[in-house]
Amino acid sequence: PTTCNGMHEKTPHPTQKPEELLRKIVLASSNVGDLVVDPFLGSGTTAVVAEQLGRRWLGCDISAEYCTWAVQRIELVRDWSVERWIQYDQENARRRMSIR
Repeated sequence: PTTCNGMHEKTPHPTQKPEELLRKIVLASSNVGDLVVDPFLGSGTTAVVAEQLGRRWLGCDISAEYCTWAVQRIELVRDWSVERWIQYDQENARRRMSIR
């Protein structure tokens, strides 16, 4: 998965990771209610995904600007079930394959 300019999750952060990638990592390495820690929060993708998947999260970043972006993203998290997020990622993967 990639983060491109047309995606709703895109921020100005230079090394932003795609939510879809972080969802795979968080699902594979934690359970609902677990604590996910990101000491380099950046644009907040890890915290956003943890929130989406029912995990507690803790993040920090040296940049106040990045923290502001992260808070803005976290406040917009959709309240979907874990199953709905997995379905969303599968639909995106199918869409990407159809345009190649």
